[in-house]
Order: sequence, then structure tokens, then C-alpha cells
Amino acid sequence: MIEQGVSLKNYNSFGVAAEATLFAVAKTIKDLQSILKDKRFTSAWILGGGSNTLFCDTPKAPIIHLAISGIEITEEQRDDVIIKAGAGVNWHKLVLWSLEKGFGGLENLALIPGNVGAAPIQNIGAYGVELQDVFESCTLVNRNDRSIETYDRVACQFGYRDSIFKRELKHKAVITDVSFRLKKENYQLNTSYGVIAQLLASKGISTPSPKEIANAVISIRSTKLPDPKQLGNARSFFKNPIVDHDQFMQLKS
Repeated sequence: MIEQGVSLKNYNSFGVAAEATLFAVAKTIKDLQSILKDKRFTSAWILGGGSNTLFCDTPKAPIIHLAISGIEITEEQRDDVIIKAGAGVNWHKLVLWSLEKGFGGLENLALIPGNVGAAPIQNIGAYGVELQDVFESCTLVNRNDRSIETYDRVACQFGYRDSIFKRELKHKAVITDVSFRLKKENYQLNTSYGVIAQLLASKGISTPSPKEIANAVISIRSTKLPDPKQLGNARSFFKNPIVDHDQFMQLKS
């Protein structure tokens, strides 16, 4: 259903009370294809969890709120498992779900704001782990002809906080679900990030579980910024500069 004059206050982590002139919710791929078929939504803004969006005024473009839900196991082997999550699933809830199931791989990425669909775009990462480390594939809808495609890790061209979705496919495709390859047992947990190792050591934890690492990450993140539901924010977002050796030596001197 297409609505007019919808408040976006509850659709962005800053809680800005902007208003959408045209607003539609896509709960399935078919919903999305149908909405994109409407010429009024040709240049629509795709809105997920709203943590990477700061509305300054009434958006000029129509809004499509991506609300494709669901988490399922699609393949399971002795040591690993592939899970698929809808683009509208809250990222942190996915992390918690995986931990409750006993699957490892997402623990260092706990409490990152936003939804699953945006994760490949940014190749989100934190505390020594990036999305690409656990990424299996994603499904996307081409905005021009509304065809459905599947992209694997190579096709996504992941880089440091970068992907093909920020370049060649920017505004040309909508990610509808993402699949992850997670570990069930016999894998090396990542405690290389200094502050995590220090916090675990202070608690006397020498061989942490995925849940204990996630709890450490949650604790660290919670001390840095307030809950967006209490005080609007996008949590921390930055990109470390990459320089060549000569520039590094010049800065060091």
C-alpha cells in the first residue's frame, strides 16, 4: 500500500520527524518489484534501519521501506552452517539469534546499528572482523528491469568499508536478503583487538566463547554512545585513512 505524508520519525535512528510525500513498505520481493514498477518510485530512496540516514528536510524522493523479515538455516554441515536473513532484519537481532543457535562468526559485529540489507553495501566491520569474512551471497533486485540476481563474495568486490553497491551498482540494485556462512565448532575466535582482549582478561576469561566476546563488544560499545532509542544517534561511524609508506613516514616524523 502506498501512503502519503508519512512521518519518518520512527524510521531513522536520529529520530528526525521528517515526512515522506510518498511512502511504501516492501515486505517481500514481490512487494518490492511491484513498487518499483510504479513510475513514481523510479528514483525512490531505499530505507532500512535508518542509521545511515539523516533527514534535514522533507525528502524529495519517495521512500521505500525495506521490511523483508525472516531468518532461516539453508544448509548445514558438520562444522559450519549457512543462514539467510531478510534485508529488513535488525542486524543486532541477527547476531543474537546466531549466538543462541550456537553459531559463531558474527560475535565481533554485535550492536552495529541498522538492518541486514545495508551490511554488504558498507562491508561493515568492527573489532577485527568484517562482513566479507562470513559472507556467502546476497539476493538483489535490479531497479531497472526488476530481475532477481544472486551475488557471491567475489561479485560483491568487497574492500575496506566498500563494495560494488557503493560504486557500479549504486542506486541500481536493492539487496533483499543476505546469506552467511557461520561456524558450529572447531574455529578460531578473533580476540586480536586490544580492547576486547583487555576486557576479557579483566574478567578472568582466557578461553572465551562467542557469547562472551559478543558481551564484551556490547559492553564496550555501550560505554561510547547512548542507545539511539534514548538519544538519537548513528553510533560510531568512521573510516581509517589509508596512506602509502612515504606519507606514513612523513606523518610519523
